[in-house]
Amino acid sequence: MRKYADPGNHAYRLMRWSTTFLEGHLPPGSSCLDVGCAAGDLSAELARRGHRVFAVDIAHAMVARARERLEPLGVPRDHVLACGSSSLPFADDSFDLVSALTVLPYVEDQPPYVRELRRVLRPGGLMMIAIKPRSSPFRMIEAARALRRRRSWPVARNLLRTGLSSGGYVSAEAEGARSAQALDRLVEDDGLRRIDWFGEYGPGARWDGDPLKRGRLGRVLARRLAWTYAALYTLERSS
Repeated sequence: MRKYADPGNHAYRLMRWSTTFLEGHLPPGSSCLDVGCAAGDLSAELARRGHRVFAVDIAHAMVARARERLEPLGVPRDHVLACGSSSLPFADDSFDLVSALTVLPYVEDQPPYVRELRRVLRPGGLMMIAIKPRSSPFRMIEAARALRRRRSWPVARNLLRTGLSSGGYVSAEAEGARSAQALDRLVEDDGLRRIDWFGEYGPGARWDGDPLKRGRLGRVLARRLAWTYAALYTLERSS
């Protein structure tokens, strides 16, 4: 989609930053599962870096787009599947990385969702989850932009309630992990440990800068105010 080729768009920047962020943690040739893959943008970046990629999405149209995008990169079509995240069609301990970027706000019953992601993650593996924190003031900016672009009031209203940038059609009942602290508690309660994170603000590339190069104060502010909070967790190996 066009927005993922526009460096001024925060969705594009999130994908680029996420792959750069992972480079310092993910061993070469890792087996990766992209949950909620949409059109396969993160999956494509991982495939280009030589990782073995699998991807799932609940929307058949997104799966078709992802297959078209990933097949030229050597990802077999049967590695890209349409399914929900409540029952992933993979064996236990299958992947070195499980990613779910900005998917969690779509999930109303979040603890079982995280447990299912954990089930397919190998001991010592990595789980990356990104959310849109409710406390971020930048969701107001995005809601104003939605109205300015003559998008419907329900979209802007849901942006205000949920803080999402991907259309706003997400139930506000999904209370769960709506802050950095809440996400950490949710994931760490399931036996994972946070090892790194970053936060991006979203209004524009020139204003935001590079979230991976923030200083100490910048990281403190980003954890509180970021439009997107992306955290990396590891599943500890049993002794």
